[in-house]
Amino acid sequence: MRCVWCGSPVFDRDDPLAVDRITPLQESAAMPCPCCSDSLSRGMADSHPLRYCSRCCGILIDNRTFAELLRNRRAARSGAEPAEPRPVDPVQYERRIRCPSCRAFMETHPYYGPGNVVIDSCATCAMVWLDHGELATLETAGERAVSFRSAEVPSPDSGVGVDSSLFRAADRASGGPTFLDLLDLFL
Repeated sequence: MRCVWCGSPVFDRDDPLAVDRITPLQESAAMPCPCCSDSLSRGMADSHPLRYCSRCCGILIDNRTFAELLRNRRAARSGAEPAEPRPVDPVQYERRIRCPSCRAFMETHPYYGPGNVVIDSCATCAMVWLDHGELATLETAGERAVSFRSAEVPSPDSGVGVDSSLFRAADRASGGPTFLDLLDLFL
């Protein structure tokens, strides 16, 4: 939720980092937040290092760490009731943010696993940007892959900042490879 006057994020908790279970380390990461330009800080998710923004509570994490963290958290939840998927807001595909490390534009695309979330990734730096609450959404999502046909993914010809090669994976029938499966190909 955003403030209607200034556009700043508004959180309904005293500790918004608790949603994604981030533990602050009180150290600066000397990188700007790609969303609000505040300085990123170092933190931990379980035993995994990451960077987070104390203002908007977004998370910058490398691909391998992201895959391992999500795999471990889902394994710990085995048998738990999955959360109800939320629809993807098509406006999220229009966002263009720069990688805090190399300053190139990050690719904006759906996460190709359970949990309807649009993520940003930098192929050059092998980093993933997750907005506040997206890690928790992915962690608590059901086990089956989702189809993004009904989620109003912009077409590759729309000019929106989505890599068209990603649409081939999104068009696969349910049960196709997930984003974690694809990451495993590069690990």
